[in-house]
Amino acid sequence: MTALVDEQLRREREFSAALMAAVDALVVVLDPEGRILAFNRASEKVSGYRAEQVLGTYIWDVILPPEDGPSIRERFALVEPSWFPGRVTQAWLSRDGKRRRIEWSYASVLDDEGRLHRIVGTGIDVTDGERADASMRAVEDVGRLLA
Repeated sequence: MTALVDEQLRREREFSAALMAAVDALVVVLDPEGRILAFNRASEKVSGYRAEQVLGTYIWDVILPPEDGPSIRERFALVEPSWFPGRVTQAWLSRDGKRRRIEWSYASVLDDEGRLHRIVGTGIDVTDGERADASMRAVEDVGRLLA
């Protein structure tokens, strides 16, 4: 029986790893204290960091702009399972210093006692879309002035 359970767990881990690698959305898994436990390829591409560079670090020490760090740390000190699921738009600071706007959806994974075990976030980089929207509004404003 143990061999069967071990095989099922191995397959589940392989499936999870393949899913994390395949999706185009950013996927970040955090522990309840804010340490990065998983960081997929899309997250690597947007941030400029490889997973092995960020795993085990606090998200506010690597990815978030320094001015956001204190408020995010405070939120993690108070985090509760009732806060999930949720959505937020958060700035990311890439390795090359560029700011990106990420729209996050997040959910919790609870342990057997109902305590927060993991936070799973999936994000979409909306930076270029926001820039395109701003450019379109500027063009429309110029058009109204010329009309």
